[in-house]
Amino acid sequence: MHCKLVGPATFMAKGAAMLEARPGLNQQMIGLATECLDNESRALLFLVHRDNADGDVVGAVAFVFRGDIDCATSAVVAGQVSAATMQALAASLDCSSLGRLSRVSTIAGPQAEAQCFAEGYAEHFGGAASPHAPAVLETMVLTVAPALGSVAGSLVQAKGSLDIKLLQTLMVWFSHFVEDANSRNFSEEEKRAFLEEKARAGDLYIWKTEDGRPTAVAAATSRIGESGRQLGFVFTERGHRGKGYGEAIVRASCADWLQQCSFVALVADVASSSNTVRLYEKVGFKSDGQQGRFRVD
Repeated sequence: MHCKLVGPATFMAKGAAMLEARPGLNQQMIGLATECLDNESRALLFLVHRDNADGDVVGAVAFVFRGDIDCATSAVVAGQVSAATMQALAASLDCSSLGRLSRVSTIAGPQAEAQCFAEGYAEHFGGAASPHAPAVLETMVLTVAPALGSVAGSLVQAKGSLDIKLLQTLMVWFSHFVEDANSRNFSEEEKRAFLEEKARAGDLYIWKTEDGRPTAVAAATSRIGESGRQLGFVFTERGHRGKGYGEAIVRASCADWLQQCSFVALVADVASSSNTVRLYEKVGFKSDGQQGRFRVD
């Protein structure tokens, strides 16, 4: 096994066949590499070769950096990686470079492979690996535009600058979304930047009732290479749940995206009390495997 640090263009070119064979399972890795094409400092990307630097690419590892922090905070794996992959990766770096990778707190990827890599990482740096809630996530892919539902209302694509009143509503929804998902807190600046970026890219949709009231939102949180979108922010206003607005906006937004790309992927919590996996199956999404998340202490 051989690990090699490469630039994002090389990563995408040489790792394409391995990654795109399972676009749902590898959506986080592909999306991250796509971001790196515009911002190389976002992550360090490694290709895993079967035997040597010229051998078949069988796996990949990305160490992710956030903000101005000089050490990686998380890692993502794909393909055939194991505890031995971490040892091969460490052997390919000098002490200074390896030190920048020593403070990772979470590792995600295909369930079995992520666990093995997390254990290898913890052993190398003297820590312990354990499941990180939600420990198991279902990766899903949609390739055929779904039929539109019968819920009264309409889909509106937010483009360019957001109306201040709508932006304020979406920021409140974002906070509620984070609470529902038991995710990390985001600053007001981060929320605003995310929503404005998605609106500029044409990746933000609103569902409005017949009287023009916004009731649900859906956004592509990242672009998966040139051919996919990752559906990652779906929220129905708390006072309007149970009326079909969530399913309506997922159907309509995905139908619109699939006019521009070949697939939409997402990650769903299999333990969710709202049974999101069943909702997405109803729309037409198919499972592409389970993703695991592990914490390193």
